[in-house]
Amino acid sequence: MDWLLDDSQGWENLTDGAPTGSEGGGTAPSPKLRKSVLPWAIPLGVSGFGLLLLGIFSSIFPAEYMVASTVIAGNQEPADRIYRGLAGFLKCNNLEWLFRLCLVIAIGSLLAGLWQKGVMKRFEDAVDHKLDELGEKNRDASA
Repeated sequence: MDWLLDDSQGWENLTDGAPTGSEGGGTAPSPKLRKSVLPWAIPLGVSGFGLLLLGIFSSIFPAEYMVASTVIAGNQEPADRIYRGLAGFLKCNNLEWLFRLCLVIAIGSLLAGLWQKGVMKRFEDAVDHKLDELGEKNRDASA
C-alpha cells in the first residue's frame, strides 16, 4: 500500500488513455463559447423553473373555476364551462399572465439557442450524417 503514496511515480502524468485538452479532438470549450450560451440558457432555465412551480402548485392547491350564464330562479342549468387542474388554478389565482410570460420566454430562449451558429452547425452535421447513412442503406438495398 505504501507504493500508492509514493510521489516519485509521477501519478500526475498518467491519463488512463483519456484524451486531454492538448490532444486532438478533446479540447475544452473556451470561456467565450460558454458566455455565449448564457444569454439564452439563463432565461430558459428560469422560465422552465417557473412553469414547473406553477404545475406543482396547481397540484398541491387544486382549484375549480366555473363560468356560468346568469341563473334565473327555478332554472338549474349546468355551468357553461368548468376549468380544473392547471387551467383552474391559473384562472382562480389570476396567474394566466405569468404562465403565458414563462411560456413565451421559454420558447423565445429556446429558439435563440437553436439559432446560435454552433448549435445549428452541430444539428446540420448530424442531419447530413444521418442522410448519408440512409443513402448508403438505400444503395446497399438496391444492389
